[in-house]
Amino acid sequence: MKNLILAFMATAVSLTLSAERNPAPVSALLDRVGGPGTSQRFITEVASELAENGQETFVIGQREGKPYIGGSTLSAVTTGIGKYLSRHAHVMIAWDRLTEPLAQAELPLPCCDEVCTTSAPLRYYLNYCTFSYTMAFWTWERWEKEIDWMALHGVNMPLQLVGTETVWRRVLPRLGYTAEETARFIAGPAFQAWFLMGNLEGWGGPNPEPWYAERERVAQQILQRECELGMQPVLPGYAGMVPSDFCRRNGRDRDPGTWCGFPRPGFLLPTDSLFPAVAQTYYEELEKVMGRSQFYSMDLFHEGGNTQGVDLRGAFQGTYEAMRRAAPDSRWVIQAWGENPRRECLEAVPHGGLVVLDLFADGEPRFRKGFLGHDFIFCMLHNFGGRIGLHGRLQRTLTDYYEAAATPGCVGIGTAPEGIETNPVCYELLYHSAWDSITDLDAWLSDYATARYGEHTALADSAWRLLARSVYDCPDNRQGTSEPVVCARPALNVSRVSSWSRSDLYWNPGDVRRAAASLLAARKTLGASPGYRYDVVDLVRQCLTDEAQVRLKQVAEAREAGGEPLRTAMKAYLEIISDLDRLLSTHTAFMAGTWTAAARQAAFDMDGGGSQEEQGQWLRLFDHNARLLISTWGHEHAANVGRLRDYSNREWGGMLQTYYLPRWKRYFDALAANTPTPDDKAWYTMEAAWAEDNTLALPVKPQGQPVSTAARLFAKYFGSI
Repeated sequence: MKNLILAFMATAVSLTLSAERNPAPVSALLDRVGGPGTSQRFITEVASELAENGQETFVIGQREGKPYIGGSTLSAVTTGIGKYLSRHAHVMIAWDRLTEPLAQAELPLPCCDEVCTTSAPLRYYLNYCTFSYTMAFWTWERWEKEIDWMALHGVNMPLQLVGTETVWRRVLPRLGYTAEETARFIAGPAFQAWFLMGNLEGWGGPNPEPWYAERERVAQQILQRECELGMQPVLPGYAGMVPSDFCRRNGRDRDPGTWCGFPRPGFLLPTDSLFPAVAQTYYEELEKVMGRSQFYSMDLFHEGGNTQGVDLRGAFQGTYEAMRRAAPDSRWVIQAWGENPRRECLEAVPHGGLVVLDLFADGEPRFRKGFLGHDFIFCMLHNFGGRIGLHGRLQRTLTDYYEAAATPGCVGIGTAPEGIETNPVCYELLYHSAWDSITDLDAWLSDYATARYGEHTALADSAWRLLARSVYDCPDNRQGTSEPVVCARPALNVSRVSSWSRSDLYWNPGDVRRAAASLLAARKTLGASPGYRYDVVDLVRQCLTDEAQVRLKQVAEAREAGGEPLRTAMKAYLEIISDLDRLLSTHTAFMAGTWTAAARQAAFDMDGGGSQEEQGQWLRLFDHNARLLISTWGHEHAANVGRLRDYSNREWGGMLQTYYLPRWKRYFDALAANTPTPDDKAWYTMEAAWAEDNTLALPVKPQGQPVSTAARLFAKYFGSI
């Protein structure tokens, strides 16, 4: 793997120093996205002399009767292709449309050269949590499409964690651990994020033996493709994590604390005499699996941890020095989240050695206070927990990014969502803003809608203007979407679903309904567009979800009267949940079965040659991981006392019908009978039973047509369109 990274660096140098027409990685990208033969319809070029004032630049134009995209770097070229497709060909490569037949499609020739430059040399992507809340069961086939999406959006600094479980499986035997002890330490496939951040150990495992080989294979495919496309992956560095009994085994007495009801793994102080050797072992095994990189991600004391008696400055300095010994020219990438980066870190690490991710700059920007002169990247943390709902801060994010870009020390832009595949408009806007000075949001949204739906309509423009001033204009720092009350543990007054967010609406629901009516009115014109079908389902889902809050208040008001008024109100509330399930079950992007099927497929795809009994165990383990993450999250103590239950709530078809609706029915039955409603223990027992029921096959095939179903349900609740 080391040879791969070194080969990439040599290739990157050659592409920078000399011009190359139709470079092979770019041609392969075009053929994957557009189908065989697409690359022959373009002229592409990497030429360092295209750079303007030392900044990455791309040029869109025409040469020899073909669309031309040239760039000063390979990443600039692929970004230019993405802009050409959306702005000129009206083809938007998004999560609901990651490929598009282009070999025979009309490809307009720009009338003159369009030149775009960026002052953001680093363009970051992903969050530790994304690798669990969205990517836990991705195959190489899905990863390949995502990397192409990254390239088309200008990402050149993606976080890469796949395969780190294999690194730890190599490290622990060298520290004296048996294979069984190692297996107990490593978390399951859906919980790798919190294992790698040092929050927990072993939860969701142990993993099947063949899983490790599979993860290593996919990791190396990911790294090779990212490097081919001009990206420099951020690899997981070493921050002192060890098994919980390591310190005791080695005569150290240290309690690392807990995280949300889970005991943390052990923490070997970077000032300890054992630390350099353990860190060296880790980096040696990491290099065997992933090679070296310019960037390493580490977060000491993530979301707490016991710092009593710790020499914090020494701890950060020791962590940095271990990284530099392993990769002498590398930089530490640290998240600005919670108490990090602590002042002791900023003081201990020399300038040039640290890159701070201003992780939630779209909601709680820290760049205005500065990072003691260290470089930082403005990041949008748009999604929390993979939750579903329309949400964003479009104008505010633009304004704040341009302010950040003019601030000394800003070296880039990025997105750090906990989950993806929702609200694509937010990601399109952010990555476009790195190359374009967007001064008119309405005009940009009109171009966005035209690219997304394949043609321009005034009705779509009207819908997006309304959305930009309602759901996409969040005025506060809430963590993600306003949560759907239908996904909450039942109560008459629901203020939140998960423990760290909220359910109140910051928008006028009437604006969202008017936007939905406008978009639905264009269905005869736009109905064939994949982006339109996705957006119509999502928009009507939001309308029904908002209406559910009204229906729940009616239940609360009818509670005192009891009898028929209460039964009528409860029936109306349950009906809207069933209708939401019916709507979302028309589109695979909104179906729980898509998630659980991916988990099961990952278990089937392992090339381990296990017995039929073993394969059945693997399937049950992966299915349980998938369900557990989106329901109780943890064991009873972590779910109820640690408050993790429903953190990753999903308003999905199939899950509404089998998980959320039965909870509400049980609650309403108790209200109607005037008997005690379930307590936390009873709710957990019910929820855990769902997570463990691998006989429950959630539908994977859509039922009904998305546009007609959306139109029918919208008319049912809000009148004719």
